Amino acid sequence: MRAVYTAGVLDFFMDQELYFKHIYAVSAGSCQACSYLSKQHGRGYHTIVDYLDDKRYCSLYSLIKTGDLFGVEMCYNLIPNQLNLYDYEVFDQYEGNFYAVVTNCRTGQAEYMKINDLHKDIISIRASSSLP
Repeated sequence: MRAVYTAGVLDFFMDQELYFKHIYAVSAGSCQACSYLSKQHGRGYHTIVDYLDDKRYCSLYSLIKTGDLFGVEMCYNLIPNQLNLYDYEVFDQYEGNFYAVVTNCRTGQAEYMKINDLHKDIISIRASSSLP
């Protein structure tokens, strides 16, 4: 839930119309950066807190049923494509460079995955946000 703080900082940046040409984000910060780059004020906060009571979001149920504490289908499909619609068009207009930082499981080294098309590259956001 620490990403709620990040959501607030990024909302403040949007309030100030402060956007960066290069963004490197890791873990839940990479998810928050997506809402920032789509210029959807408040979305980062709501995608964290609005679904806390939904067992498909983050729960023991999700862990037992899917093997993931945070439900992948919920987080990366239902929320952005049905429940709290993501503005892919605005994201596509971003002219800077956005990288999700992931850990290479073979080497243990950080890798910087360039996010160009959020539909295709969402797997890198998911990898960055994965819990060990």
